[in-house]
Amino acid sequence: MKSWVMFMLLGRIMVEVAVVLGRHCQHHCGAGSLTLENASLHLGNGHAFIANSLDFKGFRCQPVWVRWNCSTFLGANTISMMPNITLGVRFVCDSSLVKARHDKNHTTPLREYISIFLNTVEFYLRKSECPEVKLVLTGVNETTKEEESHFEKTHNEFRLTLDPTFTLGLFQKWVQENINFKNDDIVFLLTSILIEDHIGDGISPNGYSYFNEICSLGVGLVRDSGVMFDGVLSVAQQIAHMLGSPWDISDTCPESDETLMAPRYFSSPQGLSECTKEALRQQYNNNTINDVCWKKTLKPDVSSNWSLPVTYFKTENYCSTRHSHRVFECPEGNRYHVANATECFMGCCVNNTKEASGFKYSVPDGTPCGENKICIYARCSEFSKENSD
Repeated sequence: MKSWVMFMLLGRIMVEVAVVLGRHCQHHCGAGSLTLENASLHLGNGHAFIANSLDFKGFRCQPVWVRWNCSTFLGANTISMMPNITLGVRFVCDSSLVKARHDKNHTTPLREYISIFLNTVEFYLRKSECPEVKLVLTGVNETTKEEESHFEKTHNEFRLTLDPTFTLGLFQKWVQENINFKNDDIVFLLTSILIEDHIGDGISPNGYSYFNEICSLGVGLVRDSGVMFDGVLSVAQQIAHMLGSPWDISDTCPESDETLMAPRYFSSPQGLSECTKEALRQQYNNNTINDVCWKKTLKPDVSSNWSLPVTYFKTENYCSTRHSHRVFECPEGNRYHVANATECFMGCCVNNTKEASGFKYSVPDGTPCGENKICIYARCSEFSKENSD
């Protein structure tokens, strides 16, 4: 009798798992049919294991781990399946970036700036729901000029510039020899030096990395001012690039003004192209049963709360960061004053009078622009609390 009850209970759980997985795939991958092959269930440590494969519209999730709680046994469909790629990211900040922060009189600790920076990068990758891309800050290093002489290849003919091809290779070697990267999947070099590439095609002029090299200690090079979060987009692009995402520049992956991997002479990335989503799905599916680097369990940095650049500029002057003379927000009545928050721009003036000269700048990412909306890359975008969980 007990065996029969247990058999029926396991059968019910398997049906519920299939139903929930079907809903999950429909939600994340579009309409279609779900095929469950050679399914079996193993109890232990609060996990169910669906063996062999799930085939959904060509998207093979094989095998898939599913976690349940006690309410599963009471008939509630509360099984959660959240495929994710979790990456430990370290930033090496060179002396040019640290100096740039000092020159702008920013007093917020560098680690806090970098923490918000990485939050924003993850936010730019948020449209990858299957799998989710989770980024964990594993460290922030500051380098000296002597250390930089070993990996930064610069030219100073007319102005100081950085050669990305030589620098990236030398930086990877330096990281392997000088940094304990046990929890690091990616190490980025952040610099404020102008990057000048004499070899590449200029698709991503402010960011460089090796394609599909995520689990061989991926290294990246990105230019950032150190105060404006202007390197966020390049870091998001390079992480996707290291995960195998192609650039949106071909007939199969067409250019668009709204996709992350489009060249940045287009305007405002608001999501991922189907090519990028498919590349991330392939990266996840191809390594489901492999012990790859991004499966490591990493603890988030509990010393700081999740926030976007708008929070950073509650303590730093945004206008003076944009321009050394336009340090005041233009008052109402000034022709540069922006009253409509949905425009995602603000006016900065030389003084706080109605007659003052000024200029309109895009507001920091995360600035509210309506109910459940925030500005992202100067575009008012839908936002819910789920995005920041």
